[in-house]
This record gives sequence, C-alpha cells and structure tokens, in this order.
Amino acid sequence: MNLRKLQLVDNGLARIEGLSRCKLLEELSLEKNKITQIEGVSHLRYLKKLDLGRNRIRRIDGLGQLESLTQLSMEDNEIQQLDGLENLQTLMELYLGNNLISDVKEIVKLKQLSRLIILDISGNNLARD
Repeated sequence: MNLRKLQLVDNGLARIEGLSRCKLLEELSLEKNKITQIEGVSHLRYLKKLDLGRNRIRRIDGLGQLESLTQLSMEDNEIQQLDGLENLQTLMELYLGNNLISDVKEIVKLKQLSRLIILDISGNNLARD
C-alpha cells in the first residue's frame, strides 16, 4: 500500500492496529482517541510525524524502531516519565504539554537527543515550579 499520510482523529479508537500494510506511511495522526498504549507502529520505518495527543497514554514505549521520526506530539495524555525516547536520534520536535510530568530530572533523559530543537512541556507540574 502506498499510503503516506493517515489521519484517524476523534474516532474513539482504543488500540493502534491494522497498519501492517502501511509500510510507507510518513505521517500518522491518532489524536483525540482513547488509546492507552503505543503499539503497532514499530514497523513504520519511514514515519516522520506521529500525533498521539489527547489520548490516555501513560508510558512512552514502542517507538524505538522509528528511525525517521522527526516530530512527536503527545500532549494531553497521562505521561509521568520520559523513558522510551532515548533511541529517537532524528527527533527534532517533541510536544508533551499537559501531561503529569512533575520531576525536572525527567528532562535530563532527553539530553542525548542532539537534534531536538523544540520541546513543549507547558502545563506539566514541573513547568509550574
């Protein structure tokens, strides 16, 4: 399948599935659903933009294989820790606003992301301190 961009916004989706044939996907938007965990995207080697904002995600995992990812949006979720981002060496933009990040030490985990130029952590407890 030659699909390059897919938007599944506000569909009440609880799981990420059915993308196995979308190997050439470059942009995927799953914003405003009911997704609780990141799964079913590790084979998307050409994915550059991933939007998982406004879901119910608590942990950042399942992204380590996305070697082309430059933009990740995960605002308005339930994320407390930033583990799972360390392998995303191509990441340039990271949006984590309005989550549950309260420890400033979590930001240190992003230190090895040398290409990161935009980081939005507004609306988290650590941003208030």
